Amino acid sequence: MTELAYIEFRSDGEGRELRGPAVVYGDEARIGPRMRERFEPGAFAELPADATLTIQHDRAAIVARLGVGLTLADSPGALEMRAELPDTPRATQALADVRAGLLRGLSVEFVALRERYQGALRIIERARLIGISIVDDPAYPASTVEAREARLDGEALGGLPGARRRAMRALI
Repeated sequence: MTELAYIEFRSDGEGRELRGPAVVYGDEARIGPRMRERFEPGAFAELPADATLTIQHDRAAIVARLGVGLTLADSPGALEMRAELPDTPRATQALADVRAGLLRGLSVEFVALRERYQGALRIIERARLIGISIVDDPAYPASTVEAREARLDGEALGGLPGARRRAMRALI
């Protein structure tokens, strides 16, 4: 069964690139009224041959795919995503929605291959990635997103505590 999990991402503010952790290992999400869920480090260590980046899990709204603007990298802390969006109406609208704060997170579609439970906590040890989606309501705590704009003085605009520091990392 394909499942969904949500996380944060960022726009570089000027170009057409979105990047961020598709999954932060160890981060917990509340799933329903009683359950929680987290991914173990390396749960997505075996990267897929193909995956898509969609809007709101709509298979008709693909904005990138592995080998066509979308790249993935697995690190000890996260499954990282980077997408250079094409100049298409759908991708342009998605980028505008991220910058406006309407779409503010990522959701991974996956199949759990190995999992265990500790009480009400589901721990996913190994999963097969199906796709990633840009969404409006991410479930994981780190799943807020801010659109960034670079200023000429090197400062980055942002409204959350630590946003300037995070913005500079997002622009690098």
